[in-house]
Amino acid sequence: MKMNQGEGLPAEFRSADPICHHQMVFARRAAGSDIRMLLLGESGTGKTRLARGIHAYSPRANGPFVEVNCAAIPEELLESELFGHVRGAFSGAVADREGRFESADGGTLFLDEIGELPLRLQSKLLRAVQDGQFERVGENITRRVNVRILSASNQDLQGRVDTGQFRADLFYRLAVATVELPPLRSRPLDLAATLDHFIAEHGLRLAPALRKKLENHSWPGNFRELENVFACLELHAEDTGYVEDFPLPENRPPGHSPTPDPRARAHRAEGPPGLPDPIPAGPDSSTAGEPDEARRLRQALAAHNGNRTRAARSLGIDRTTLWRKLHRYNLA
Repeated sequence: MKMNQGEGLPAEFRSADPICHHQMVFARRAAGSDIRMLLLGESGTGKTRLARGIHAYSPRANGPFVEVNCAAIPEELLESELFGHVRGAFSGAVADREGRFESADGGTLFLDEIGELPLRLQSKLLRAVQDGQFERVGENITRRVNVRILSASNQDLQGRVDTGQFRADLFYRLAVATVELPPLRSRPLDLAATLDHFIAEHGLRLAPALRKKLENHSWPGNFRELENVFACLELHAEDTGYVEDFPLPENRPPGHSPTPDPRARAHRAEGPPGLPDPIPAGPDSSTAGEPDEARRLRQALAAHNGNRTRAARSLGIDRTTLWRKLHRYNLA
């Protein structure tokens, strides 16, 4: 079936792949309302760009668009950053300062990496999100603003709610409408279109084998990684703009783990207790009947010597999701 997936949509909302197109159509429709929206997706999938597009096509387009990266601001400064402070509220507060909520009054406040917000601040944010009221740090005066909240996360927020790391009431206040941005590896048509765009933008000509390599790469960093690669491709280009080859990181899509060295496997099998079980050697293994997902989890843990952070990264999921899956299959 032929589909013109991007036709009629502004550039910020276009996608050639059906898996993402429907999400973009919904995002464009929701942009025209004033509801709170939660954008989910891996790092580099374009959540900030989409948030800016939602603001640009909203009734608040003439108001400010204020962005806060909750992961980039130290915890002890984040409350002041969001809500402001008064002079003398803490060491170094030499003057009154308005926070991002006040700066965004009449417009849109984009809370990026909302999953990193400390629990102690989540209750205060809940009140500000719910009724637009808050107090500056060190002040008893209640202030009120009219702000639309957009938030984003590359984490499994529902999983963080389940494990008590994120308030359920705040989650449901933020996620009135949810848009999920699939990773670039799941969007081959968007990848091809983006490659064409970057090739033209940088004035490059790629060898057919290099083009094929780029198309087959898993792009764990998504569009951000792709931008960085093309910045380097310019440096590798000949005077004519032709690029023969370019070294890419090992192509390791989620769920795939390299086959370990048999000597390393034997070493793990004989090692001290507490290390993960060795990877099954074949269909005769005692784990042959377990679900495919459970086997991938076990293999990822074994390949990374039980390091859950690295195992989660190799699987393309966050550590909280890995924890939940391990408990589901009694592998924790």
